[in-house]
Amino acid sequence: MMTSDNTTQKTSNEEAKHTWVYLFNLGFYILPMVLFPYTVSEIVLLSLAMLALVALYFYCFYLPYQRMLWPIIGMYVSACAVTPWNPGSVALFSYVGFFVGFAYRWPYALAAVVGLIGTLAVFQWTIGTHWDLFFHYGSVIVITVAIFGRIERLRQRHAAAERRSADEIERLATSVERERIARDLHDILGHTLSSIVLKSDLAKAQLGKQQYDAAAQQLQGLSEIVRHSLSQVRQSVSGYKHSGLALELKRLEQRLHEAGFRTDILGKPPLLDAPRETALVLAITELVTNVI
Repeated sequence: MMTSDNTTQKTSNEEAKHTWVYLFNLGFYILPMVLFPYTVSEIVLLSLAMLALVALYFYCFYLPYQRMLWPIIGMYVSACAVTPWNPGSVALFSYVGFFVGFAYRWPYALAAVVGLIGTLAVFQWTIGTHWDLFFHYGSVIVITVAIFGRIERLRQRHAAAERRSADEIERLATSVERERIARDLHDILGHTLSSIVLKSDLAKAQLGKQQYDAAAQQLQGLSEIVRHSLSQVRQSVSGYKHSGLALELKRLEQRLHEAGFRTDILGKPPLLDAPRETALVLAITELVTNVI
């Protein structure tokens, strides 16, 4: 079924499985909570700050680049709020560095990283922390993770370009296959229709002369021609190659968009065997062509 709403998911399902892996860095934040004698209320507050950052982390990970600013600011505020009590907040600053490198071009990302390092310096030598190496380790971690964020952005761009190339190759292959079928059908039907017209005229003339046996032979030959032609058409169409029902529906949706129709695909395509899927693709393609 088709209607319209263009939504873009930032991360594929396969990539989403790996988002949890990056949370291992929170070990640096949790370790002081285990080793140092915090009160229950302090542990609760530190835990709430960590949960808030994790929520912002997942929210930010699924956003397009241009909408990451406020979640990044939220993570930055969470990290600053807990730093006077837990020097393991360098782990929280690292997530800010990652998304800064991931979301913005080099000039902006570099300025933001410098700002993060400046924040670490302010906490180290002005506000104070409980760790003498807070600035040194924090700076290294923030810079390193920001570089990882940039690499991840480039990797996603490359993967997206490869997907577009693969889709274009499939589109061209489908176009070539359709042209082959068109040529085959033209050849088959052109010859068949000419033979049908010829034998029909002969049978009509023979019936007019009451040559019933000869007319019967012409009609028998006409039936054989039709059966043979039908077999050839089936063989030609059965060789039709497509890219799967889901991708073909997307392409037909795009054709309708280009023709001015407001369309979208709702639900999941059914799982069918190859012959039925091919028949369904051909039928829907014909339907879209007729609608346009």
